[in-house]
Amino acid sequence: EGKEDVLPWPTLFLMGLSSWMLAYWWIILVASVILLTLLIITARTRAGRARIDHLQLVVPLFKRMFRALYVSRSLQTMGELLNAGVPVLDSLSVTADITGNTQYRCLWLNVHSAVQQGRKLHDELDRSTLLPRSVNQMISAGEESGKLSEVLQEIATYYATVLRDAIKTLTSMIEPLLIVVMGSVVGFIAMAIIL
Repeated sequence: EGKEDVLPWPTLFLMGLSSWMLAYWWIILVASVILLTLLIITARTRAGRARIDHLQLVVPLFKRMFRALYVSRSLQTMGELLNAGVPVLDSLSVTADITGNTQYRCLWLNVHSAVQQGRKLHDELDRSTLLPRSVNQMISAGEESGKLSEVLQEIATYYATVLRDAIKTLTSMIEPLLIVVMGSVVGFIAMAIIL
Protein backbone atom coordinates (compact mmCIF):
# COMPACT_ATOMS: atom_id res chain seq x y z
CA GLU A 1 0.00 0.00 0.00
CA GLY A 2 1.22 3.45 -0.86
CA LYS A 3 4.21 2.09 -2.77
CA GLU A 4 4.57 2.98 -6.43
CA ASP A 5 5.43 0.24 -8.88
CA VAL A 6 9.09 0.60 -9.80
CA LEU A 7 10.23 -0.76 -13.14
CA PRO A 8 13.33 -2.97 -13.14
CA TRP A 9 16.57 -1.20 -14.14
CA PRO A 10 17.00 -3.01 -17.52
CA THR A 11 13.58 -1.74 -18.58
CA LEU A 12 14.39 1.79 -17.44
CA PHE A 13 17.75 1.63 -19.23
CA LEU A 14 16.16 0.46 -22.51
CA MET A 15 13.48 3.12 -22.29
CA GLY A 16 16.08 5.84 -21.69
CA LEU A 17 18.32 4.56 -24.47
CA SER A 18 15.41 4.33 -26.88
CA SER A 19 14.35 7.90 -26.08
CA TRP A 20 17.92 9.17 -26.47
CA MET A 21 18.36 7.41 -29.83
CA LEU A 22 15.07 8.82 -31.14
CA ALA A 23 16.07 12.34 -30.11
CA TYR A 24 19.76 12.24 -31.06
CA TRP A 25 20.03 9.69 -33.91
CA TRP A 26 21.91 12.24 -35.98
CA ILE A 27 24.79 12.31 -33.43
CA ILE A 28 25.35 8.57 -33.99
CA LEU A 29 25.32 9.07 -37.77
CA VAL A 30 27.74 12.03 -37.68
CA ALA A 31 30.06 10.25 -35.20
CA SER A 32 30.15 7.15 -37.43
CA VAL A 33 31.04 9.21 -40.52
CA ILE A 34 33.75 11.12 -38.62
CA LEU A 35 35.23 7.88 -37.21
CA LEU A 36 35.29 6.22 -40.64
CA THR A 37 36.90 9.31 -42.20
CA LEU A 38 39.58 9.42 -39.48
CA LEU A 39 40.37 5.73 -40.01
CA ILE A 40 40.77 6.25 -43.78
CA ILE A 41 42.99 9.32 -43.27
CA THR A 42 45.10 7.48 -40.68
CA ALA A 43 45.54 4.50 -43.00
CA ARG A 44 46.94 6.82 -45.68
CA THR A 45 49.73 8.19 -43.46
CA ARG A 46 52.98 6.28 -43.11
CA ALA A 47 52.71 5.94 -39.32
CA GLY A 48 49.05 4.94 -39.50
CA ARG A 49 49.71 2.35 -42.19
CA ALA A 50 52.59 0.90 -40.15
CA ARG A 51 50.34 0.69 -37.07
CA ILE A 52 47.55 -1.05 -38.98
CA ASP A 53 50.06 -3.47 -40.55
CA HIS A 54 51.48 -4.25 -37.10
CA LEU A 55 47.99 -4.90 -35.70
CA GLN A 56 47.25 -7.30 -38.55
CA LEU A 57 50.16 -9.46 -37.41
CA VAL A 58 49.42 -9.46 -33.66
CA VAL A 59 45.62 -9.53 -33.23
CA PRO A 60 44.95 -13.18 -32.26
CA LEU A 61 41.88 -13.71 -34.45
CA PHE A 62 43.53 -12.39 -37.62
CA LYS A 63 47.31 -12.88 -37.30
CA ARG A 64 47.42 -16.45 -38.67
CA MET A 65 45.44 -15.41 -41.75
CA PHE A 66 47.48 -12.27 -42.48
CA ARG A 67 50.85 -13.96 -41.90
CA ALA A 68 49.87 -16.76 -44.28
CA LEU A 69 48.71 -14.18 -46.83
CA TYR A 70 51.95 -12.18 -46.78
CA VAL A 71 54.25 -15.22 -46.73
CA SER A 72 52.36 -16.87 -49.58
CA ARG A 73 52.23 -13.68 -51.68
CA SER A 74 55.91 -12.86 -51.13
CA LEU A 75 57.33 -16.31 -51.80
CA GLN A 76 55.02 -16.98 -54.76
CA THR A 77 56.11 -13.74 -56.43
CA MET A 78 59.79 -14.29 -55.75
CA GLY A 79 59.63 -17.93 -56.86
CA GLU A 80 57.94 -17.05 -60.16
CA LEU A 81 60.37 -14.19 -60.85
CA LEU A 82 63.42 -16.37 -60.18
CA ASN A 83 61.94 -19.16 -62.29
CA ALA A 84 61.48 -16.67 -65.16
CA GLY A 85 65.18 -15.77 -64.97
CA VAL A 86 64.87 -12.41 -63.19
CA PRO A 87 68.01 -11.65 -61.13
CA VAL A 88 67.76 -12.18 -57.35
CA LEU A 89 68.18 -8.50 -56.46
CA ASP A 90 65.43 -7.41 -58.86
CA SER A 91 63.18 -10.21 -57.59
CA LEU A 92 63.68 -9.03 -54.01
CA SER A 93 62.85 -5.43 -54.96
CA VAL A 94 59.63 -6.46 -56.69
CA THR A 95 58.72 -8.77 -53.79
CA ALA A 96 59.21 -5.92 -51.31
CA ASP A 97 56.91 -3.69 -53.36
CA ILE A 98 54.02 -6.14 -53.69
CA THR A 99 53.88 -7.64 -50.17
CA GLY A 100 51.19 -5.22 -48.99
CA ASN A 101 52.57 -4.93 -45.44
CA THR A 102 55.19 -2.45 -44.26
CA GLN A 103 56.90 -4.98 -41.95
CA TYR A 104 57.29 -7.56 -44.71
CA ARG A 105 58.42 -4.81 -47.08
CA CYS A 106 61.19 -3.86 -44.63
CA LEU A 107 62.15 -7.53 -44.31
CA TRP A 108 62.59 -7.99 -48.07
CA LEU A 109 64.44 -4.68 -48.42
CA ASN A 110 66.82 -5.80 -45.65
CA VAL A 111 67.33 -9.11 -47.46
CA HIS A 112 67.98 -7.13 -50.66
CA SER A 113 70.68 -5.10 -48.88
CA ALA A 114 72.25 -8.24 -47.40
CA VAL A 115 72.38 -10.00 -50.79
CA GLN A 116 73.82 -6.84 -52.35
CA GLN A 117 76.63 -7.02 -49.78
CA GLY A 118 77.38 -10.62 -50.75
CA ARG A 119 75.53 -12.46 -47.99
CA LYS A 120 72.98 -15.23 -48.53
CA LEU A 121 69.20 -14.88 -48.35
CA HIS A 122 68.78 -17.02 -45.25
CA ASP A 123 71.43 -15.05 -43.31
CA GLU A 124 69.07 -12.07 -43.06
CA LEU A 125 65.87 -14.14 -42.85
CA ASP A 126 67.20 -15.95 -39.75
CA ARG A 127 67.22 -12.63 -37.89
CA SER A 128 63.52 -11.99 -38.53
CA THR A 129 60.49 -13.43 -36.75
CA LEU A 130 58.17 -12.70 -39.68
CA LEU A 131 58.95 -16.03 -41.35
CA PRO A 132 58.79 -19.29 -39.40
CA ARG A 133 62.13 -21.00 -38.73
CA SER A 134 61.07 -24.00 -40.84
CA VAL A 135 60.55 -21.70 -43.84
CA ASN A 136 64.00 -20.16 -43.32
CA GLN A 137 65.55 -23.63 -43.22
CA MET A 138 63.80 -24.67 -46.43
CA ILE A 139 64.93 -21.46 -48.16
CA SER A 140 68.47 -22.16 -46.96
CA ALA A 141 68.30 -25.71 -48.35
CA GLY A 142 66.91 -24.42 -51.66
CA GLU A 143 69.66 -21.82 -51.88
CA GLU A 144 72.38 -24.38 -51.23
CA SER A 145 70.94 -26.90 -53.72
CA GLY A 146 70.34 -24.35 -56.48
CA LYS A 147 66.58 -25.02 -56.51
CA LEU A 148 65.46 -21.89 -54.72
CA SER A 149 62.61 -21.00 -57.10
CA GLU A 150 61.04 -24.47 -56.80
CA VAL A 151 61.34 -24.42 -53.00
CA LEU A 152 59.80 -20.95 -52.80
CA GLN A 153 56.84 -22.00 -54.94
CA GLU A 154 56.28 -25.13 -52.85
CA ILE A 155 56.30 -23.09 -49.63
CA ALA A 156 53.93 -20.54 -51.22
CA THR A 157 51.53 -23.32 -52.25
CA TYR A 158 51.54 -24.69 -48.70
CA TYR A 159 50.86 -21.25 -47.22
CA ALA A 160 48.04 -20.67 -49.72
CA THR A 161 46.41 -23.76 -48.19
CA VAL A 162 47.06 -22.42 -44.68
CA LEU A 163 45.45 -19.14 -45.75
CA ARG A 164 42.33 -20.90 -47.04
CA ASP A 165 42.04 -22.85 -43.77
CA ALA A 166 42.52 -19.68 -41.71
CA ILE A 167 39.76 -17.89 -43.66
CA LYS A 168 37.39 -20.85 -43.17
CA THR A 169 38.15 -20.89 -39.43
CA LEU A 170 37.64 -17.13 -39.14
CA THR A 171 34.31 -17.19 -40.99
CA SER A 172 33.09 -20.13 -38.89
CA MET A 173 33.97 -18.15 -35.73
CA ILE A 174 32.33 -14.94 -36.97
CA GLU A 175 29.05 -16.65 -37.86
CA PRO A 176 27.91 -17.36 -34.24
CA LEU A 177 29.05 -13.86 -33.23
CA LEU A 178 26.88 -12.33 -35.95
CA ILE A 179 23.91 -14.40 -34.78
CA VAL A 180 24.35 -13.10 -31.21
CA VAL A 181 24.71 -9.49 -32.41
CA MET A 182 21.65 -9.73 -34.67
CA GLY A 183 19.66 -11.39 -31.87
CA SER A 184 20.62 -8.56 -29.51
CA VAL A 185 19.61 -5.91 -32.08
CA VAL A 186 16.27 -7.61 -32.76
CA GLY A 187 15.68 -8.04 -29.01
CA PHE A 188 16.52 -4.38 -28.38
CA ILE A 189 14.12 -3.24 -31.11
CA ALA A 190 11.37 -5.54 -29.81
CA MET A 191 11.80 -4.24 -26.24
CA ALA A 192 11.79 -0.64 -27.49
CA ILE A 193 8.54 -1.24 -29.39
CA ILE A 194 6.91 -3.03 -26.45
CA LEU A 195 7.93 -0.32 -24.00
